[in-house]
Amino acid sequence: MEVRKLDHILDDQNNFRNITLDLTEALRKNVVKLVECSNVVIDVTKLTKYSGHYTLGYSSGNIKTHKPILHGTK
Repeated sequence: MEVRKLDHILDDQNNFRNITLDLTEALRKNVVKLVECSNVVIDVTKLTKYSGHYTLGYSSGNIKTHKPILHGTK
């Protein structure tokens, strides 16, 4: 049931599009570059580089759906 709801929501081409590439490595490089640049500029607080293995996210739990507002009810 929940998978069908999620598929229905994600099928809306006006709000979502398929990701055909794994952009994790490109995003990781951008974050490292931003952290390095900020550490050059900031003298007091240094940002640390993250470490570990990262992959694309996944969906779990219940889907949050917004119910229409019914006027005159609480």
